Amino acid sequence: PPRILTLEEPVLHLEHCIAFAVHGNPAPTLHWLHNGQVLRETEIIHMEFYQQGEVSEGCLLFNKPTHYNNGNYTIVATNQLGSANQTIKGHFLEKPFPAVSGLFSF
Repeated sequence: PPRILTLEEPVLHLEHCIAFAVHGNPAPTLHWLHNGQVLRETEIIHMEFYQQGEVSEGCLLFNKPTHYNNGNYTIVATNQLGSANQTIKGHFLEKPFPAVSGLFSF
């Protein structure tokens, strides 16, 4: 069955990257969950990886993430022999301050 070899907290290079390495033979299919929901790749969030033998290495990339992207990210690797998953917390920005009413009086 597949195994998650590494999963690292987001690091900012040109884009934020959650780096991962997955082992599996046959090669597993990979997908992501965000807070338990299937993550759909967009121009803001997408996965890039390459396969070398039985190991797939890559990044879940974030282009200018906001506080909406904070949360738990789970990588799921599946092949005919089974599946494996691992979760890591992604924290990109604090929520903006809530509006405070009554602070100013006119």
